Amino acid sequence: MSSLPPERPTISLRMFLSDLAMQYHSLAIAALNGDYHTSHTPFFTANGTIVGSTRLRALMHKLNTEFSDYMREKGEKFKLGHSRVTDPPIRSPESIFSLKKKNKAPKAKHAGWESYAVPAPSSSVCDHFASVQNYRDGSFPIAPVADEDSAPDPADVDQEDIVDTSATLSDTSQRLVTEVEMKAWVRKLYLMTRGRELPGNYNHVLLTELFHQQSVLWQRIATEHVEHVQDTIGTFVNKAIAHLRVEEQVFAGIKEGIDCALQESRTRAEEELMRLCADEQQQPITYNHYYTDNVQQSRLDSAQKTIERAMEKVNVDPDDLECTAVGNTSAETLVAAIRQNIVVNMDEQACSQALEGLRAYYKASPFL
Repeated sequence: MSSLPPERPTISLRMFLSDLAMQYHSLAIAALNGDYHTSHTPFFTANGTIVGSTRLRALMHKLNTEFSDYMREKGEKFKLGHSRVTDPPIRSPESIFSLKKKNKAPKAKHAGWESYAVPAPSSSVCDHFASVQNYRDGSFPIAPVADEDSAPDPADVDQEDIVDTSATLSDTSQRLVTEVEMKAWVRKLYLMTRGRELPGNYNHVLLTELFHQQSVLWQRIATEHVEHVQDTIGTFVNKAIAHLRVEEQVFAGIKEGIDCALQESRTRAEEELMRLCADEQQQPITYNHYYTDNVQQSRLDSAQKTIERAMEKVNVDPDDLECTAVGNTSAETLVAAIRQNIVVNMDEQACSQALEGLRAYYKASPFL
């Protein structure tokens, strides 16, 4: 009996709960607004100089920045590089993601995002997303290429060197590939999606298939980010309630109500994320001029490389800003050298344009 708190009349109980609610509200508002030098300064300085769980707004900025950087660097399923599987992301020692579930995560080959478990959303949301998620099987070359200049043309890759990519698409890690491998992947999907378009052109189905396979990692990365944010907020709430120094029974009652509200918020966030992922599985569409800018820039870069190769063939230094050697070369010779770079393979031309369109749309995607 001696351990029980003193009895409070009804009026005093209401005043006690109101005062407690105002203290918690003031603390939460200060954390959300980033006002860490208020009457609750001891609470926000408990972690010293690091960004602790009490400084909620600063911690949310840190989480969102790490998510944005990871999404930009590791969001592509196939990325130009020299290895098959990427190394784990490099993070600072105090990184939230490097400390998240360190002891609870299942053993994996690489540490990082891939070691986190994805929370299962509601069944209705899963059914909705599964109804629109339709990743088609592609193919991917596995023959290693030692030198990019001596690499074979993607059209010359034998079918025995091609394997089904269903296992690749189900893999939860990014794959670094060579330029030849990337073109072979595009060519395979191009042959699978041919329609009424003329040779040398590609239809919208090809861009859709390429984008869906290239963005297959987005849902997992975004789901894990939502989980990190929710867990961080839950930790803040527990510390904020404990800072108020209330009795154990009052603490349990308040925490139960807040936990219910947090669970509802988590469910709504997961459902909204699933709706966004479902939208990304539809036909690609954008009104962002950044897409056309990227396409034109890619074509200008290709034209520049073509001209540079032609100038090298006629013994003209592409870095000669004074154009001293151009005067000794006839225009017909230079044009003839440029024409030697014309692609006569219509399938290769269509695949090159499709790859340019994929890269341009991926950069301009609203999800990023």
